[in-house]
Amino acid sequence: MKRYAYTILILLLLSSTIISACSCQKDTAIVEKVILASGINDSNEPIGVTDTFFMDQDTIYCFVTVANVTKDTKVRVQWFLKEGELEEKENIEIGNVEQVISNPANISFGLSQEQDTLLPIGKYEIVVFINDQAVKTAYFFITMPPTPSLEILGDDGVSSSLSNVKHASYSWSLKDAKFNLELDIPMRLYDSYASKTRILALDTSVYSLYVSHPDDDEYISYIAEAIKQMAQLKGFTANDYLKSIIRFVRSIKYADDFQSTGYDEYPKYPIETLIDGTGDCEDSSILLASILQAAEIPTVLLLTKSSVAPGHCAVGIVGKGTSELISYEYNVSKYFYVEATNIDLAIGHMPDIYNPGDFLVVPLDPLPAITYSIDDLRAGCVYRIRAYVKNIGSIPIDGIKVVAVIYSEGKEIIVSQESEPFSLSVDQEVIVTFYLPYKTAGNYELNVHAEYGGSVGYTLAASFVGP
Repeated sequence: MKRYAYTILILLLLSSTIISACSCQKDTAIVEKVILASGINDSNEPIGVTDTFFMDQDTIYCFVTVANVTKDTKVRVQWFLKEGELEEKENIEIGNVEQVISNPANISFGLSQEQDTLLPIGKYEIVVFINDQAVKTAYFFITMPPTPSLEILGDDGVSSSLSNVKHASYSWSLKDAKFNLELDIPMRLYDSYASKTRILALDTSVYSLYVSHPDDDEYISYIAEAIKQMAQLKGFTANDYLKSIIRFVRSIKYADDFQSTGYDEYPKYPIETLIDGTGDCEDSSILLASILQAAEIPTVLLLTKSSVAPGHCAVGIVGKGTSELISYEYNVSKYFYVEATNIDLAIGHMPDIYNPGDFLVVPLDPLPAITYSIDDLRAGCVYRIRAYVKNIGSIPIDGIKVVAVIYSEGKEIIVSQESEPFSLSVDQEVIVTFYLPYKTAGNYELNVHAEYGGSVGYTLAASFVGP
């Protein structure tokens, strides 16, 4: 007989519950009951009694009630796959364990799967031995779960609690007036942003996600309002207020991505730049654009075209000015160039190494976006696919669906499944699980993709030989 790769455990060796008193040591032990269940409680009792389990059941519990026990009675269980979707035709032993007892007892055994295994579909047998003599047989069945299935996880939204905060202080000046701003930012908010996936793509619109993500709105709005009140106390004009916001952002020390993060390209969310106290041109521009948006000053990002070296990011601010100032037309408005790094350039002026035609306008509209990952596992003639889909955009997404297809070598569809459409709020994640059956031997191709808004968000293609 061939052993199979599963682990059988004695989960509770001996129950505290005595089944019956043993007054005669010569009596022969008997197995009164064998019960199969999907769970166990603190009293060593079965939960979810059944003889049918899904392929991905973590542990199948077998409860053996033994009476008339004499000293040093051996109780052994063997688990077999009797009939299943594997290449071997004979019985396959998948577990064998023994326990010695001297009192009547409920013994619980558990057949546990490793993380990277599934039980093949089929009929299974459990044989119970007393002192090496088979005395009881029980059967159970493994079936395929409903497919596809959806598991909606929670979101990563963070509270505004001020426990475990980072205190930061910023100083700048304008027209001989000195300003100081103190901030207390929850580290949980910072950690949430620091853990987010960085989206780097040829589509420059993704940069709007860093400006429009909603979790930091409270703190960005506070900065805009605090600077406004300070400017008003100094008797400053609206234009001075705008310049004061720019000076605030320019007070943050410049450091390129590799210096501050260890990555060549790593856009930061505003909270990260504020707490780190450093950032490169795109980080400072994202922060400046966020504060200006909170101050209800229409803003765009300006990114150099891919052919321009070195690359650069700046901000465009809506307004009016002379033709000598550098500006860009967008939605019938003029947006004037503003340098966000600590280079002392007036609005409408750019560094000499760049030309106005080097830049593209990036609108700052909230966008949907997803990250997508896959894990896959085969058992017999079933392929399990789990797709992890998360909304990392700045607005909710409706109408997402995930599709999984197995093709033959000749591109014939062997099996195709798609999830029901679902929605994801910002930072929410869903796990879509497919069980894809296939019967015949041959070469196959697996294709999995997510769709929303009329576009394909991600595609995974993999070839395999089966069964």
